[in-house]
Amino acid sequence: MSNIPVDQFHWQSVPHAESRPLGFEADPEGSLRMLDIVFRNGDRMALPYAYLVGVALVGNESLAMDFTERRIAVTGRNLRVLYERLLDHTARRIEESLVAFDDGTQDCWIETIKS
Repeated sequence: MSNIPVDQFHWQSVPHAESRPLGFEADPEGSLRMLDIVFRNGDRMALPYAYLVGVALVGNESLAMDFTERRIAVTGRNLRVLYERLLDHTARRIEESLVAFDDGTQDCWIETIKS
């Protein structure tokens, strides 16, 4: 488990093991049970990895996660990093950017999440 402090309005700017902040939080130590999804307005949804039946990456800017009863669509930049973490079940949390534009400070920037 990570010792990195997480705060809904602050965690994106907390330094991670990578050189720049990501649009998601990962746990490199192993497979997780749930994926926490945080929307820009503060709403949250947690879905079990056990129900994740498919992940599709289109280009590097669109990603779809198919769970047994819903699809989560993500748009942004450099989503391949998130895609690889989803395959390993090591993405703990994904969060829509608090700003509506890409300021270039994140290696993986998440513009929208739709459920």
